[in-house]
Amino acid sequence: MTLCDHHCMELSPDAALRPPSSVHVRPVHGADHDRWRELFVAYGAFYRTHFDDDVLAGVWAWLLDEDHPVRCLVA
Repeated sequence: MTLCDHHCMELSPDAALRPPSSVHVRPVHGADHDRWRELFVAYGAFYRTHFDDDVLAGVWAWLLDEDHPVRCLVA
């Protein structure tokens, strides 16, 4: 199984013709950590980059720090 087999979905040819579904966008919360980490690690794998635990913890801390210039929204 490839990374895409697990994380990607196949779209039908008429997918672009369907009306958009409702999407709720909000700031990241602490409860989002596990899913964020899974997606961030997959992002790194796509670019053939490995993030060690210290890097992941640092980025997550930035995302939760209201005084840090990096912002994160989830949908």
